[in-house]
Amino acid sequence: MNSTVKWLEADATKQDCITEEQKQFFLDNGFLVIRKVLQGAELKTIQDDMMRLLEAGAAEVKDDPDFLYGNGLKSGKPVLRRINQLMDKSDPMKVLLGNPFILRSVEMTQGRSFIPTHDSMVIKMPDEGIIVPWHRDGVSYYGTDRRPIYNVDFYLDQADEGNCLWVIPGSNRWSWDDSRARCAREGFDTSDAVPVPLEAGDCIFHDINVLHGSPAGNGNKLRRTVYYEFRPGELEVEFGPHNQEFVRLKQQVLVDGIERRKQSEFGKNEVAYSYRPEGLLAMNEIVKPTTYRYEHSQYHRKDSLNRQPKMLVGRDHFTFDMKTNWGKLPEGVKFGFTHGVVTDSQDRVYVHNQSKDAVAVFSPEGDFLTSWGEWMQAGAHGMMIHNESGTEYLYFANPDQGKVWKTTLDGEILLELGVPPFEDVYEDPTKYKPTEVAVAPNGDIYVTDGYGQSWVHHYNAKGEYIRSW
Repeated sequence: MNSTVKWLEADATKQDCITEEQKQFFLDNGFLVIRKVLQGAELKTIQDDMMRLLEAGAAEVKDDPDFLYGNGLKSGKPVLRRINQLMDKSDPMKVLLGNPFILRSVEMTQGRSFIPTHDSMVIKMPDEGIIVPWHRDGVSYYGTDRRPIYNVDFYLDQADEGNCLWVIPGSNRWSWDDSRARCAREGFDTSDAVPVPLEAGDCIFHDINVLHGSPAGNGNKLRRTVYYEFRPGELEVEFGPHNQEFVRLKQQVLVDGIERRKQSEFGKNEVAYSYRPEGLLAMNEIVKPTTYRYEHSQYHRKDSLNRQPKMLVGRDHFTFDMKTNWGKLPEGVKFGFTHGVVTDSQDRVYVHNQSKDAVAVFSPEGDFLTSWGEWMQAGAHGMMIHNESGTEYLYFANPDQGKVWKTTLDGEILLELGVPPFEDVYEDPTKYKPTEVAVAPNGDIYVTDGYGQSWVHHYNAKGEYIRSW
């Protein structure tokens, strides 16, 4: 453990909410561990219900934007890594939202008018150990108000130092450039980080600005984490990105969760939380939610980018203005796990993702133009654009299908490359998993096989095999 951090923890069996000292530790360091929040029957109920969802998502790659997949460390195949919109799928998660210890603690750090925004489960499947690189979950845009946006993570399985979350204490207060520079270090460097091992039923608050991640596991056990994100409601109304309608709807969801908990066996011996939002967000009427699913993009304010402070990223001559709400998807089009973004000579943006709309095309302003590529949604991975004698083409590498394609900008297949004629390595064709493709100025094509193998395969512009190394 980093010797400069005086480690503080809360215990939900010994206190009603976090203390002022624990609150200050959280604000200073960006995280706080709370032990024994879930116990006994409630822990078992949520574990069982989340296993139901996990098994449904792991049985096959679902064409559902709520089920997200990544390529497994060992198999290289799509592995379930995340399920979004949990409250839409799980009654126990509706009840958990009303946990009084958690809600009293959120009020201490965000004020009385807070709202829940996101709810998801993050998964590390056994033996696949997908790495979670150092990252921030987002950026706070609340001007000079320093109240944090943060996730409340509930651990359903033990997380030891081999597969637990790691955090960098105090990084929630770093500049954007310092954060980016730290994330750019090679490998999973833990020299300034601390591990956060947790038992099933423990909880952690973590600020969306704190740098965190977890290393690739080797023989790791299953790790499931469910979480809610909370935000100060009045600041969300002022700065966005969500509009006031969204805030009002989420207030009703929170009240519903509190009432559900009162009626549940888990709330019988608890002192229920009293939600008392104030000012503009004071509630005059309680309305039972008709849905628990809210598509965030449908509730983004059109003016939120203008109200938010400008966020610049990069250094020196390479400085850019970040647009957080860029890219407007029409109804029926949703991103899956996204693997690549390129722009053409007209500044149109091509987003490659694992959904039936595997290539989504946008104008420079973020307006949706078209989508295509259902034939390559499973395993969508590497993508590049290349100008050949004044005409632009797209190249794709797909590890699940073992294929590389060259297409026009509107998706017509011009060239398909299968397993290289390299029998010593690919006696079993399923071992070929192309992950990326690059094109030289003379048109030669280079394909990497980076999952389970470490090869580069070289072809000429016609797709004729030349060599491998």
